Amino acid sequence: MGNDRTNDIIPSITRERKILRKIYGSMEGQNGWRIRTNDEFQIVDRKPNIVATIQVRRLEWVGHLVKMSDESIVKKLFRGKPD
Repeated sequence: MGNDRTNDIIPSITRERKILRKIYGSMEGQNGWRIRTNDEFQIVDRKPNIVATIQVRRLEWVGHLVKMSDESIVKKLFRGKPD
């Protein structure tokens, strides 16, 4: 089960792919016409996967927090000890 942010992102990705399917349409394959796969849209659209990008950014932020001094307010809040 994902968190709220991930749950907000997934419907927007689905909506975006529906729009791209309307724009680019079907394609002819070996066995007739077929819809394009999500991987094909990733190549056509040339944008990085938004979910993967967010996960990488979160990991970068946590790495930044680890390097902060223990007296930092941000690090204290992250640990849940705002004292």
